[in-house]
Amino acid sequence: MTRILRLCGESGALEYDLVGGALRATLNNYYETMTSDGLLERRYGLYGTTDTHTALEIMEAFKQLERVARLGSEWHARPYEHESIWLEESAADEVPYKRALVYRMEARRQAVPLVSDPLMGYESLIGELAIVTLPAHESSVARTAVNASGVSVLGGMATFGPGGTAEGRVARLTIGPPFGTFVYNAWVGIRPINAGIDDFNPIVSFSANPTGSTAGITTIVDANAYSGQAVQINHSLVPSPTTLTPRHLTSIAFAYPSGNLRHWNGRYRAILRYKIVGTAAQIAVKIYYGTVSTDSLEVGIPLDTVYLNGTSNAYRTVDVGEVVLPFYAHYGQTALTEISAASDCGFLAATEFIDGTAATDHLTIAEIILIPADRLAMCENFDQIWTRVNWLTAENGNTAVLGDYGYAVEGANTLSLPPDGGVVVVLVEDAGVSRKTDVVELTVISYSRYGRYAGNG
Repeated sequence: MTRILRLCGESGALEYDLVGGALRATLNNYYETMTSDGLLERRYGLYGTTDTHTALEIMEAFKQLERVARLGSEWHARPYEHESIWLEESAADEVPYKRALVYRMEARRQAVPLVSDPLMGYESLIGELAIVTLPAHESSVARTAVNASGVSVLGGMATFGPGGTAEGRVARLTIGPPFGTFVYNAWVGIRPINAGIDDFNPIVSFSANPTGSTAGITTIVDANAYSGQAVQINHSLVPSPTTLTPRHLTSIAFAYPSGNLRHWNGRYRAILRYKIVGTAAQIAVKIYYGTVSTDSLEVGIPLDTVYLNGTSNAYRTVDVGEVVLPFYAHYGQTALTEISAASDCGFLAATEFIDGTAATDHLTIAEIILIPADRLAMCENFDQIWTRVNWLTAENGNTAVLGDYGYAVEGANTLSLPPDGGVVVVLVEDAGVSRKTDVVELTVISYSRYGRYAGNG
C-alpha cells in the first residue's frame, strides 16, 4: 500500500514530499481543529535524520518547506503571481488523490538546527508543521460532468452522474455556438435528482389548459411556441382591461397529465416567454402560482409584477420571480398527507393594459420555463457575436462570468454540482428574440468533493 502526503502546486510543477523526503511529516502529537474563520488546521510532527539524508539535505528541505508555506499564503492575496498550493493525500492507493487548498502554513524546528543522538550515531531535526486548508477535499483530477452538443436553448436538458460525497466545485460551465447570433440573456440551472428526474420537463405551456369561451382569450396555433400553440389575450375584449385581472391559468398536471409530479420538486426561477404585437404597447403581467383561480387574485402566491413593452411579435423572456415546488415545501410530508395536499402547481397570468392600441397590440403568453435556482448561472445583455460564455469558480470559491477573450459579462454564478447526480437546464435568449430551434454546446468541468476521510471512488 502506497501512502501519499505531499504539498504541490496546481500544475504539479512544484511538489514537496512529506512522506519519503529528507524532512518527513509524522503523526506524533497529530491533531486537527477548526479555526475561527471556518478552516481546518492540521498539525504534524516534523522529522529528518542523517541516517538517510545529509544534514545539508535536511536543512535545504526545511528551507524549501518554508518557501512552499510562503507561496501557499501569498496566492490568496495575489493569485496572478503564481499557482495555488494544495495538500494532497492518499491513504490506500486512491487514484485520483484527494486534496485540500492550503491557506496558510508554518514550519517550526527546535532551537538548534540539528540535534545529535549519541546512542544512534546520527543527527536529527525535530519540529512541527501546521497546515491550514479548506475543510472540503476535492479530487486532484477534474471530471467532465457534461459535454453535450445540440442542447435546445428553450429548456434544453443534460443529465450528469454521481461524484464525490459533497457538493462539487464547478470549475467551468460553458455554453457556446452554434446558436443564433448572440448569447444575449441566459439562465443555466443545476438540479439534483431529488424525488426523480425521469418525468421532469422545465417547460409548462399555457396552451395545455384550453381557453374555452372566455372573451378575448384564445388558443392560437404558433409554430414558435414550445407546444406549437400559445394563448393570445386581446385587451379590447377582456373584462376590466386596465385593471390587473386574472386571465388564464395552466398547471404542471395539465401539461404532463401522466407525469410523476414529485419529479418537479425543487426551487426555480420562473421565466415567462411572451410576445406583443407592435412596439408601442405596454402591458403589466403578474404571475401567481400554487392553488390558483381565474375567479380571484386572493388565492395563489404572487410573483413580481413585470411591465412588458411591445416586441414586434417576436418572443422574449422575462424573469418573473422564484417558485418553490411543491409550493408548501416547508411542511413535512406527513402533515401534507393528512390534509390531502396535491403535488400539482398552477400558474395564473393576470394582466393590465397600460398603453398602446388594445384592439391590435395583443399579448401572447406561451410558457413558463422553470430554471433550477439553488445552483444558478446567469448572464444579461451580453452582445458579443459568436462568443462562448463561461461561468468560472476558482479553488477558493471566487466566481466570474467571462466571454471568450476575457470579455466581461454582467451575470451571476452560484453553481455547484450535487454529488448524487442530476440535471442541467438551459435557457438562452438571442439578441431581441427567444428562438425555439436554436441549440448550444454545453460543457461542465467539475471537481468532486469529499469529507475529510472519504475516498475518491
